[in-house]
Amino acid sequence: EIGPSESGTPKVMMIEAILPKSPGASLLRASDIIYRINGTLIRDDLYRFDKILDELVVPQEEVSLEIYRNGKQHMIDVPISDLETQKVRRFMLFAGAVFHDVTPFLRRELALTTDGVWMSSASPGSSFSIWRMGSSGSARVVIQEINGINIKKLDDFIGACKDIKDGQHTYVIARDMNLYQNAPKPEPLTVNLQFDGLKLFDWNATSLDWDETAIWS
Repeated sequence: EIGPSESGTPKVMMIEAILPKSPGASLLRASDIIYRINGTLIRDDLYRFDKILDELVVPQEEVSLEIYRNGKQHMIDVPISDLETQKVRRFMLFAGAVFHDVTPFLRRELALTTDGVWMSSASPGSSFSIWRMGSSGSARVVIQEINGINIKKLDDFIGACKDIKDGQHTYVIARDMNLYQNAPKPEPLTVNLQFDGLKLFDWNATSLDWDETAIWS
C-alpha cells in the first residue's frame, strides 16, 4: 500500500529526529517510517498528518501510529503534546540576566536531554555575564544548580534566588552551550542587584503584552 510514485520512489514519511524529553521520545526512533495514523494510510501527505494531530491536541488524546522499523511493522500509541503551549510564556529577570524554562525548540536544536533553566542573555558587567556570549550577543547557558539547590524549572530557580542578597557569594552549576566541551561546571559569582532584583514576567494573551510581578526589587 505504500507503493511507488510515478518516478518509482515510495511515498512515505520518515521521522528525521526525536525531540528529547517529548512524549514520544521513548517510543519512536529517528528513521521510523510512518505508515498509518489512527488507521488512515498517510503516505507522504504531511498536511493531512498535521491536520489529524491538530484535531487531537485539545483533548490531549493519544494517536495510534503504524510504523515500519528495520523492515518490521509496529503499532505504537503515542501521547500528543501541544508544543504551542510550551513556548516561552513566562521569564525571569534577575541580576541583569534573563531566564526561562528550556523549550522543546532548544531541546531539539541542542539535543538537550538535561533539565534546568535557560539563560538567554546577560547585561555586560552583570553577575551572570561571566559566561561567554555568542556572536549575536546572546548567552546559551543552562543553569542546573544554585547554592546546592537543584534547578529543573523556572519555579525552582525562583525559589533558589528569592533569598539571595546583594553582594552575596553564590555558587552556580551550569552548562555553557557556546562551548564544545559543555559539561556542567561549577562557577562562583557575586550577585550584583544594582542591575535588577527578581522580577517575573507572564504573557497576557488578552493585552498581548507581558505582565510584570516584582518578587523583590
